Amino acid sequence: MSRRSRVGWLVAVLATGTVAADVLHLKDGRSIPVESWEFKGDSIVFEIPAGSVTIPRSLLERVEVTTPLATKVATPSENSPAPPSGKSPAASRPAPPSAPKTSTIPEKPPADWSRLSEDAKERELEKMKRALRDNPRQREEISRQLALGLSDLAARWANQGDLAAAQTRFGEALSYDPHCLPAVIGLSSVYLKQGKDSYARAQIEEGLVFFPKDPTLHYLLGEVHYVQENLRDAISEWETSLSLKSDPRVTARLEKARREFAVDEGYQRKDTAHFTFRYEESGSIPESLAASLRSYLEDEYGELCDRFQFVPPGPLVVILYPSRDFHQVTQEPATVAGLFDGKIRIPLGGVKTLNPPLRAVLVHELTHAFVFGKSGGNCPRWLQEGLAQLQEGKSPSPAEERSLVRDLAASEGRSWYDEFSYASSLSFTRYLSERYPFQIFLEALDRMKTGGSAEEALQESTREDFAQLQKSWLDQLVRQFAEGH
Repeated sequence: MSRRSRVGWLVAVLATGTVAADVLHLKDGRSIPVESWEFKGDSIVFEIPAGSVTIPRSLLERVEVTTPLATKVATPSENSPAPPSGKSPAASRPAPPSAPKTSTIPEKPPADWSRLSEDAKERELEKMKRALRDNPRQREEISRQLALGLSDLAARWANQGDLAAAQTRFGEALSYDPHCLPAVIGLSSVYLKQGKDSYARAQIEEGLVFFPKDPTLHYLLGEVHYVQENLRDAISEWETSLSLKSDPRVTARLEKARREFAVDEGYQRKDTAHFTFRYEESGSIPESLAASLRSYLEDEYGELCDRFQFVPPGPLVVILYPSRDFHQVTQEPATVAGLFDGKIRIPLGGVKTLNPPLRAVLVHELTHAFVFGKSGGNCPRWLQEGLAQLQEGKSPSPAEERSLVRDLAASEGRSWYDEFSYASSLSFTRYLSERYPFQIFLEALDRMKTGGSAEEALQESTREDFAQLQKSWLDQLVRQFAEGH
């Protein structure tokens, strides 16, 4: 950039909004209001809100004096440009005294944002936004404080389950300070929870440029690799994270990934429109069965999209195991017929065809994926299992319901869903589905996604007290038992 171009840039960017002061008029017709100025050899040095600036004296046409010369840093030499025509420096009229400047910067920013209520945080943030407008010379510090405050507020939304609100706040924080680590971590985590792993990866990798030794960013990048079925890189990132900071959560994830990698490293991968399938290329799972599974799950995917009015944000991973491999990886008992832990895991054992029991397991686990996504991961286990069993077409037997009535009668006031059972989950969920349209579940899942509890969400959807819903269900069970049904 040429010397004249630099001066032009300073005039355009920094002179706007300056308080009344002397004005340097340049030979090209532009003017710069300054707080103070002095000549130093062939240069003129002046102060503006952005700091000290030096330009060649040859560019100066004249100085318009608007404050007493006695207040100048240095008096111009005899070669200085003359003051405005008809006035001498001594005769220049002093500017009227200005009121002392007041700053809108909070005198003491909150040391611990977590102790403030949400309303108090919002008020503090508004104060800092005003301070940012009124104090441009302190932009960096105020922006940093703003980003930290917004990140804390966003974290509260994320903890409450309102991921959309959290994403907005974390994004706003990064608009003030792109290198705010809590915001980088928070936004990356929210993206992962929303199933936006590509967005999460881009955000994390950008963060690692500035924070290459942050253990949480390496942990999150490992999660991205894990979701994308890149176990080797997931293991590497989690090992890096643990080398920087010990964390039991990361240790557990690493151990599980190592078990999976030892089992399915050689599994082939088949991608369809909505799924990523992994299974042994030559082994206990015939290709004809795998092909039938892929076709069946694609059909059910469309049915569940319509049923739950929800489309998962990315491909769902389905891993088909020989029974021994399934139990080695998941460490679940042999009685478990399927699992959804972010991925759909199915032990096929000696199954050779797509029979009705296998269809039921596939629909059950696929329903878990939809309910998880629809609720933002906030649906409790009792409702998750109730909806999954309902979707596969399961009904509790009379013996199960008689046993359930006895258990509930002996619960001594304990909530039935505190001690989970598949029978109670299915029975209560089926009761709700028979009494209300399925839409109440969709509305409830949407409310859970924004932080509401299942109880609150169902109460709002049904317009009936949740305790009363449970009582009505129990009364119906007791009547059926008493009537011998």
